Amino acid sequence: MMVGCLMKCLIFTICIVPCIRQTTAATHYITNVSGGLRKNDLIEWSGRANFARRPSFLVIKASKKTRFNDVRIYTLLRLSMMAARHKIVVKNGLSGREWSTRPTCVVGNTRIDRGKHFRMIIRVLPTSFMIYIGGRLVYVLPITSDLPAISEINHIAVYNARRTQKFRLLTDKDLGLELQDASCGRPSVDIKVPPFCPNPPAVDPNEIRIVGGKNAKPGKYPWQVSIRNRQIIRGRTPHSCGATLINSCYVLTAAHCVQSKIRSALDLITVRVGDYYNRDGHPYSQIETVEHSQDIEIERVFKHEAYAELPSPINDVALIKLRQCVSFGNFIRPACLPLGANQFSPATECGVTGWGAQSHNHMNPNDYPSCLQVAPVTIFPNQNCTNLLGNDFLSDSMLCAANEDSDTCWGDSGGPLMCQDPFSSRFTLWGITSWGIGCGNVQKPGIYTRVSSYVRWMYLKMKLHPLDEEFLDDVRSFRVLEHFCQSY
Repeated sequence: MMVGCLMKCLIFTICIVPCIRQTTAATHYITNVSGGLRKNDLIEWSGRANFARRPSFLVIKASKKTRFNDVRIYTLLRLSMMAARHKIVVKNGLSGREWSTRPTCVVGNTRIDRGKHFRMIIRVLPTSFMIYIGGRLVYVLPITSDLPAISEINHIAVYNARRTQKFRLLTDKDLGLELQDASCGRPSVDIKVPPFCPNPPAVDPNEIRIVGGKNAKPGKYPWQVSIRNRQIIRGRTPHSCGATLINSCYVLTAAHCVQSKIRSALDLITVRVGDYYNRDGHPYSQIETVEHSQDIEIERVFKHEAYAELPSPINDVALIKLRQCVSFGNFIRPACLPLGANQFSPATECGVTGWGAQSHNHMNPNDYPSCLQVAPVTIFPNQNCTNLLGNDFLSDSMLCAANEDSDTCWGDSGGPLMCQDPFSSRFTLWGITSWGIGCGNVQKPGIYTRVSSYVRWMYLKMKLHPLDEEFLDDVRSFRVLEHFCQSY
């Protein structure tokens, strides 16, 4: 490059601009790491791999004081991506004297190849970096005790990566946008409440509803899901819990709605999407002008690992993977996911939907309404929730909401608390109906799982493979090593 520049200068009698050495190398930094990294932070590096044999590098560094108060720079991760050879080489150690954990890790030309697009995710854990390419785990690098902690990380960069498209620390907003569907949160029809809803045939006219609610318009809440029992106890309806469709293949609900993950137990329940009239065998079931209900088998359930039922449900969230992905239409459409912890503030009026009871004294599902109900609720400030509910309320993972005359109740568990964004008009799943003390008492508001606190957890389950429990099972069975190059 320098020769060419000199020749241009020689052509002219006066070189007005001095020659500058050109290079194809490119460096990209992540700048927002002044406070270090935390568990389950995710670094994204994507773009097109180099055509040349010269590798690209991803480097993570941190500082650590010695016992003599000297500051030393350590390389926690130095990853060389050799696209021409379809492999990566990983090193760490004292900066300038890094040692290679293994000579190479061949990941195959379907994941890394010259000029081809790649997407790498680095998952940060206190004891290791988990490296994923194309959503599959390819390398686990331990962070040994002699290295600085992840909270001391102060430098993240890629070098010789001219064709990098994205290099960033993924925020919860990034994760939510990736998980949700582009059509989320927007009902596509405006249908009046059908005349058969107030007093449907063969149902007690004094039937009870979601507390303080009213009949919802068909298609207004197309993300509403019903979890149903296959084996119906005599005299009871199959509906057991609510849930929310979040994309074509996944449903979100409360962990207490799916107590067991055993296959034989999962075969006893099913997921119904597109429903409105929640009764089977009645004249108004399956009317195509108000619903398009489909029963879907469950492929797998992911309950939060830290879910506990007592003294009050905590981490009350579960993700259901459908055996068959659904197609969207007027009555089947996903809700949007939260794009930040402060997207909706206290005092925001939101809404709850479900087929649950009107009073905590009515526990018989036969008394549940047949048509979907909706009721307005207002989000309370965290301090108000703590004052009313005591130490059972955990503000980082729960929210509470109610109105003077409306609340969720029996049969609504797992269903959505939806807030409408004032700018986009889209409906966002802000809470999951979890627990409460009675129903309809504004002094004891309903408790909801705070969905914004679990978007990252959902991403790990839906986008990165294998799952933690599967990886640990393989380690215990000696099918893979706990660290270094993986075979997934």
